[in-house]
Amino acid sequence: MKVKPMIFNTAMVKALLDGRKTQTRRPVKHQPFFSTSVIPSWVFPRNKAEVSRGDRGLLYPNAKSSVLALSGYSPGDLIYVRERFCIGGIDETDREHPNDRQQFVHQDAPSHPIPYEACIRKAILIDDVVWKPSIHMPRSASRITLKVTGVRVERVQNISESDAIAEGFSSSLHHLPAPHIGSVGNTAVAEFSEAWQEIYGDHWENNEWCWVIDFEVIQKNIDHYIALQEAA
Repeated sequence: MKVKPMIFNTAMVKALLDGRKTQTRRPVKHQPFFSTSVIPSWVFPRNKAEVSRGDRGLLYPNAKSSVLALSGYSPGDLIYVRERFCIGGIDETDREHPNDRQQFVHQDAPSHPIPYEACIRKAILIDDVVWKPSIHMPRSASRITLKVTGVRVERVQNISESDAIAEGFSSSLHHLPAPHIGSVGNTAVAEFSEAWQEIYGDHWENNEWCWVIDFEVIQKNIDHYIALQEAA
């Protein structure tokens, strides 16, 4: 079992907490130079010059186990969610849920409670509040753990409507289609593609490969969850 961090934006953290998100996609870091439309041949040249010399670098001849090993994730692995948080004071009336006490005490400032942005209704903060990017969230502060239940690889445009909903998007949202991809209608896939392009640029338009990770959401700190499992 491996334990790794993963960053989610505030909208996706809310989807995790609401139980609407049980799947996430991440681009394959090194896209194969040679692949079919359905299954990648997973030839990763170390650089284009090596291709011209006939050296194809790392070769994974459609071996599913070898391909999935490249994702870095396997069923049973644990992911702790990093999300946007802040340092400073906050008015209790600005909480998304008034009874929500899901705060943590930062290890470097034990006397100051630090709220999560996903629990704030509006950005009216008080005193010396400082927003911290998700990447800086320490493991001890994470409140959401994801248990990987499946990993696969596919081209990003192959996402189905049901998978887009599992990604946390809704077909009931109204929007203007992105003109350069021709998405039409208020579908979850269209919402997903729009969000994906905002983050990853032309990865969608190029229909590149991505990892698809299915998971179970556990609303507990990663180390707390592991301790409970070991004690069971």
